[in-house]
Amino acid sequence: WYGFDGQDYRVYTSLRDDSGSWDSPTALSLPGNHAKSPRISIGDNGEIVILWGRRDPLAGHVIEFAYLDIDSGKWSNPEVLSALQKSSIWGDITFDGDGVYTVMWIEIQEKQKDWDPDIFRLVVRSGKSSIN
Repeated sequence: WYGFDGQDYRVYTSLRDDSGSWDSPTALSLPGNHAKSPRISIGDNGEIVILWGRRDPLAGHVIEFAYLDIDSGKWSNPEVLSALQKSSIWGDITFDGDGVYTVMWIEIQEKQKDWDPDIFRLVVRSGKSSIN
């Protein structure tokens, strides 16, 4: 989910253990970036990837993600997926199997008003990610 931290919007997560208790909320996005519109995908081995959009001072908007390392139980640092020279919006994610996710979003060329859909494959395995 996303929520207001008193100064700006951030993306948060909380996990539930086997007994049904929720842990304390963890902010995935960095402060001051107006992060919203989170999307989640869960893999067949329990890996979790969360994708969101946020404001960027150079690009306007970027698509960013973090993943839960199932070995350590810790969330990765946020990583930007989209090009920094373009404004990217409306990200979404789906799990394809075997640690592979498909991620897509729209990139807008602000001056030309063109909409360019981008589709990438994001591979998350054992605490590592790669983009194809």
